[in-house]
Amino acid sequence: MVRKGFVCLLTALCLLLCACREKSVETDWTALQMTAAIAAEQEALGDAHWLRYGEEGFDQYLETVYQLSPELVKDGTIAAAGGAQASETAVLVLRDADSAREAREALEAYIDAREGDFTGYVPEEAALVADSRVEVIGRYAALLICADADKALETFQHCFDGTPPTGQTPDVGDSPTDNTTDPSVQGDAGGDYDHDAVLAAWRGGDASGLTGKNLAVLEKCKEVVGEVITGGMTPCEKELAIHDWMIDWAEYDPGELDNAWTAPNPDNDNPYGFFTGKVGICLGYTRTFQLFMDMLDIECLTVEGSAYSGTEDHAWNLVRLDGEWYAVDCTWDDPVYDYIPDEETLRWFGHLYFNVTSDFLRGSDHQWDGSAVPEAAGTKYAWKE
Repeated sequence: MVRKGFVCLLTALCLLLCACREKSVETDWTALQMTAAIAAEQEALGDAHWLRYGEEGFDQYLETVYQLSPELVKDGTIAAAGGAQASETAVLVLRDADSAREAREALEAYIDAREGDFTGYVPEEAALVADSRVEVIGRYAALLICADADKALETFQHCFDGTPPTGQTPDVGDSPTDNTTDPSVQGDAGGDYDHDAVLAAWRGGDASGLTGKNLAVLEKCKEVVGEVITGGMTPCEKELAIHDWMIDWAEYDPGELDNAWTAPNPDNDNPYGFFTGKVGICLGYTRTFQLFMDMLDIECLTVEGSAYSGTEDHAWNLVRLDGEWYAVDCTWDDPVYDYIPDEETLRWFGHLYFNVTSDFLRGSDHQWDGSAVPEAAGTKYAWKE
């Protein structure tokens, strides 16, 4: 019994010593040097935006983006690709190992949220985020969202092997101070978008009551309908023509995917932003599609639900053709891909959510209140090459 008790005591002392050693791990590398070394090996971070400890906006980024108290951080550097790219790395020096564990939890939660941000909109980037990681060594925490997370982890660990930093502190450029976009894309025509007013003017043939954004929306609708709709088209052919024009015309607003450096278009949730800025979020796509369908007398509804296991707001449409309902998700039919191997694959991705069933949406990470809208069960007008 004495021998067994001695072994247990020895084991406990060893664990305690290991814990103390972990807490005392230090390095000659600064957070800036470590972040720069990691970013230098990741192509997507070649033109990254940089934010350093002590600079304006650093504490706000910790609080609002990472959900981490600045009081826990003694040094740090963040490098992010920005826009519709998810690549981001950060090295934070925390007060102590306990604070580092809090940072790990916050950064892991951030990774999960970022995957949701890109899911459906930029599939390649969502996959990149899913393969990312957080590493903690002593009181140092590293966020590694990049194409080669294994290489990034190796580089971060290298900073603790006793090898001193080489050369001078790298020149990472100036931190961004202006995150506004071109005012010509900012909805500077004045007033708020009014769906009913635009539709009434369309149906009545009288635009005299419209001004600003609403007048601009009506004029663009007239132009598009005149360009892609012909008299001999069936309702489904008209729907498809509008759908294809929309995904060719605009893209998901990269400002909604950027955490700090690209301002979203303030009208990205309505047709004005879709037409003038060529960007939209899911509501921008669905409200634009709804307007076109109403103008073409095709029965249509907008569904506001969620995606990514119910954690991200999302919206799409239902259309009624020959008495049956079909679901259309224009936003997810317009994903951002860096590379599509051929035109056939591009067309397939661009119609994956065109005239599908509710069951199909349920199986592809869409959630909604089924009692509030009709069930889409039609298959006759599903997209075919």
